Amino acid sequence: MLLRASVVSGAVGLLLVVPPAAASSGDHDPDQESASAASGPTRAVTGKPVPFDRGWLTPFFEHGPARQAVEQFRAEDWDAAETNFAKAVKSLPRGGSERRAAQYMLAVARAGKYGDWALRDVPPDLRAIYLAGGADGQFTVAGAHTYAAPGTYTVRSTFEHPTGPPAVAVGTITVGAAPPPPPPPPPPPGALPSVQMRLLASTVSARALRTKGLAVRLTLRNSKARTLHVRVLRNGRFYAASTLRLRRNDGRAQTVRWRPSAALMKRLRTGVSYGFQVTIAGQAATRAFRLRNPR
Repeated sequence: MLLRASVVSGAVGLLLVVPPAAASSGDHDPDQESASAASGPTRAVTGKPVPFDRGWLTPFFEHGPARQAVEQFRAEDWDAAETNFAKAVKSLPRGGSERRAAQYMLAVARAGKYGDWALRDVPPDLRAIYLAGGADGQFTVAGAHTYAAPGTYTVRSTFEHPTGPPAVAVGTITVGAAPPPPPPPPPPPGALPSVQMRLLASTVSARALRTKGLAVRLTLRNSKARTLHVRVLRNGRFYAASTLRLRRNDGRAQTVRWRPSAALMKRLRTGVSYGFQVTIAGQAATRAFRLRNPR
């Protein structure tokens, strides 16, 4: 991107009034004679003269890194201009007009280096002063601002040049309503059911298993199930299937008793270790028990 600004300088002329020289008796110019008669006597200028301030010629960027940055900006050396304008912004007094001008020039240098998106770094009160595509004195203003409510607003743009007087442009814009917010994300999935289990006695007699059952202490969480699947294992392999009826499903620990069916009871052998496994939703807990030899 190439950003150029034109400065029109006015020419200052000096009018020198020189009295006419004395003419000889033989010379006679009617036009000169009539102009001298019409001019009349001159009046002396009074009052104190105003001293000329050279700061009027270059109000900004006369010293330090800002002066170097201006020359580098004119040469389109965006890297160096960005570096020195950044130094100038840090060194210049806050709130000063020269610091504001350096902030703007820094953003434009970055736009030349990175692209127009770099103009996001322009301070809010200096936004909408970036000029692009100038032709015949007409420019396109590019900027951004977020309004609190829809409506019609007056926009006042002030164009400041480091070495020239500011220009002001006033217009109106219409702001529409903001788009609706996106829908909320879906709620996270619920926690998976889990079960913790232990046997109150790992050795039990066949008679006690048949009449009283195997005492099981367990805690079931995140589930309202009242019945758990039971797998009886032998040597780590499936041996038989059964069920375990729960007293409650409120997540608190409870003690229940498992009684095998008559058919399964006939298959169980004393002195052999079995695995007692309860499962729910893919979660399993396994403990070992053994039928005690009869006395």
